[in-house]
Amino acid sequence: MDIAALTLLAGSYEVPLSRLFAGEGNMRLSADAVVDLSDYREWLDGQSRLSITLSGSAVRRWANSLPGETVSFQADAELAARLGLRPEDVYTAAEKLWGRNLHQERDRRMAEMGEMTPTQRRTRRGHITRQLAKELAPHLPPSSHS
Repeated sequence: MDIAALTLLAGSYEVPLSRLFAGEGNMRLSADAVVDLSDYREWLDGQSRLSITLSGSAVRRWANSLPGETVSFQADAELAARLGLRPEDVYTAAEKLWGRNLHQERDRRMAEMGEMTPTQRRTRRGHITRQLAKELAPHLPPSSHS
């Protein structure tokens, strides 16, 4: 059963969607993603951020399947490739350091700079990405390029 069907079911019974996820332990969201059921219920009720344990390239696949704003992990994946790391290593370290992924933090800092020409934007984006990589470096596992 998918989330849309569960939402319709909860609506027809006039209960919060979170009530359909009773129990303790973990729930597998996909072959690569696991979430704690109590955390999932709190997230559905809007009470907390959701912490999902991901593996492999699941970070990008899962985030891009969410409704609403699409989350990009392009900068995270590019840095991981340059350093010989897994994308989730970069994503996890960035999330712990800034509360968002590398791509989101770069976009946030770019937005603070205001209006720019396309050339200025490309130049500053590169500069910010290099600065973020330096900030992130102490929080990353040793790379295969070391």
